[in-house]
Amino acid sequence: MSRPIRLWRPRQTRTSDDAGITILKSTLPQASRTAAPYEIAAQEHGKLTHLPSLTYFCVQTLLDYPDQVHALGPLRLTYRPPDSPDAHDILRELIPSYRAHNPLDIRLVDPRLWALLAQIYRGLPPQFRSYTLPLGDRHLTLLQRIPPTADFALVTTLALPTCKELTDDNIVLLKDMHSLCAFDASGTALSAWAIKVFAKTLTTADDEDAVYMPPGASRRGPWGLRILSLRNCMNVDSEVFDHLPLFPLLSVVDVRGTRCKSSKAKYFRDCDDAHLFYPATLSEALSALETIASKEQCPLYSHPRPYLLNVLGLEHGKLSVAERRSLRAINLVDVSPSIGTRRDVFLPPLRDATSPPPPAHQRNRTTGMATPSTSRHSSDDQVLLDIVCDCSGCANDGACEHRNAVAAAAREGLQGARRISAMRFYEQPKPASRVRRAARPSDPKHACKPEDKPFMLFRFPPAWSSLPSPEVPADAQRKKAKLDPPLADKRTLSADGIRERAEVKTAVTAMHASLKERQVSRAAVVVSDTAESSGEAERKVSSNPFARPTKSKSTEKTRATSKVQASSSSVPAKRTLSNCADAPRVSTLSLKLSLPTTTAKKLIPASQLPIPPLPPEFRAQAARSARRRVPALVTPNAKRIQATLDPALLAASKRTDSSAGFRPTSTLTLKNVIQPTSLSSKPTSAKSKPKPKPITSASFDWTAWRK
Repeated sequence: MSRPIRLWRPRQTRTSDDAGITILKSTLPQASRTAAPYEIAAQEHGKLTHLPSLTYFCVQTLLDYPDQVHALGPLRLTYRPPDSPDAHDILRELIPSYRAHNPLDIRLVDPRLWALLAQIYRGLPPQFRSYTLPLGDRHLTLLQRIPPTADFALVTTLALPTCKELTDDNIVLLKDMHSLCAFDASGTALSAWAIKVFAKTLTTADDEDAVYMPPGASRRGPWGLRILSLRNCMNVDSEVFDHLPLFPLLSVVDVRGTRCKSSKAKYFRDCDDAHLFYPATLSEALSALETIASKEQCPLYSHPRPYLLNVLGLEHGKLSVAERRSLRAINLVDVSPSIGTRRDVFLPPLRDATSPPPPAHQRNRTTGMATPSTSRHSSDDQVLLDIVCDCSGCANDGACEHRNAVAAAAREGLQGARRISAMRFYEQPKPASRVRRAARPSDPKHACKPEDKPFMLFRFPPAWSSLPSPEVPADAQRKKAKLDPPLADKRTLSADGIRERAEVKTAVTAMHASLKERQVSRAAVVVSDTAESSGEAERKVSSNPFARPTKSKSTEKTRATSKVQASSSSVPAKRTLSNCADAPRVSTLSLKLSLPTTTAKKLIPASQLPIPPLPPEFRAQAARSARRRVPALVTPNAKRIQATLDPALLAASKRTDSSAGFRPTSTLTLKNVIQPTSLSSKPTSAKSKPKPKPITSASFDWTAWRK
């Protein structure tokens, strides 16, 4: 389902919390709460009471794809109205409210069905030449994707005068209006910047599938815009004239009531034709523009007789009570299982097996093989008299109370429907949009003032063929020639080519994705195994970063395996993939797997690294700093004093030296004082250790120690 276009201007409300912080709240657009008239009509119609024709089922199957009917080519069916009331009518079968002699409310017809009938049939009644729906309809964007071709053209007019929801911020949402031809934005808040943004939506499809589309299908945006009304837009100024040439087919521009100071716009001139401007409607302005172009034999559209799609307002309007009653009356009239006034194949009501068979004339009505006297009716009143009584046990040929009551109710419903139809035919049509529109003057000549003439701009309408065609690359043309084989009548199967192209592209993409995934997974597994094995071997040898790692057998084996795999994968190997679930169907594949080779780098200790020489400009400075760091030399004759020696002991030793004839018999040196200790294998406690002998001053030779 396509996404609807919803114009929305956020409403902000300012509040504050307990801390005094200002909070701005804005509401999002809500879904439409009003059902479309064609949806209400489908619900009121209910289930079918007859067996439809094969054409009915074919049209219902194509109902969701009106944008793809162009793939059928120039094939069209011709609609012929029934010659008599007994003939079958496909329009009445598809549209229950359609009557050939009564006006048709086109709002009760599904827009997809209308677009489908317009593309398939030629010679439809004039009531089907135009269709009206709002901007927020969910099927509008689907209809906008119908491409203009040489066999069909759809022209869209968008009227949003005085619409408060249309702003500079959301005008970009109108980029999906690909068939927009006339746009009325008078009295809105648009500015010149909005026109520039709207012109930037003109793009083309850049994908490869655009080769198989018609030229009109590859264009995105309002390329066919010819009429633009900016009347009474107070934010529009003279800058808008710089953006008007961006629309290649724009011919009529209305800037009355704006801030434009002059009408010096490129390629445009003043115009006094009142039929092209307000108060004429957009459809009337298009008709006048087509009349001007026909004098020069300039085609405005891809097809000389386009269908018109009028977009009015934003949402669907509610049906009145009288319109709902008319729908119910129409459905009540259709109780009889007939298409037109002829009885078609229908499902008969169920009867009890015990009841007697119906009479002969009722059997003829039930099976659809009516006699000439009972099948030729001239009006719907006679059809009401042929209602078959389905009462259980009612088999008499006379009058039945139940049948008379049903016939009377149907007759009253038919009279009410005719009365409502006549009232609707003679009353003024009510607009279906919610946008307020001002009353239009009856005579357009009195509405145009002389001072407004400089702001009514016009240029001769360019031809439809003047639109730039999308550039198709040469390789895409070659692919198209290969995929679309020509037929005997020099035509190509564009639909088959598109389908085959999509299937081939999907298969090739899946194949490349699987190959890349397999290649990356293999390389990652081999590299991770090599890194893990080498890392474990190096960690087992030593934790010293300067130690040279020893080669283990597992590391050598892993490196040898990786070299063999790398050498084998460098040669292209042709493999045939079988029909498996995870691999595409390919005949032969050439796989090249390049694995990273791991080379061991020699490590050198830091002590063996050569010291680089100092640059010449830094040598003198380095020498001076080295002299400053050298400590002063200690003279050998300097007097030394042991700071740890007790003064009393020092005085006693001096008195001993001064006494005559005294010489120590034995000398004690530092070596004799400090005895070497022998280590035992058994641990000893602190209590078992012998206490050291105290050294007295009498047994220590201080003089010998000083020498």
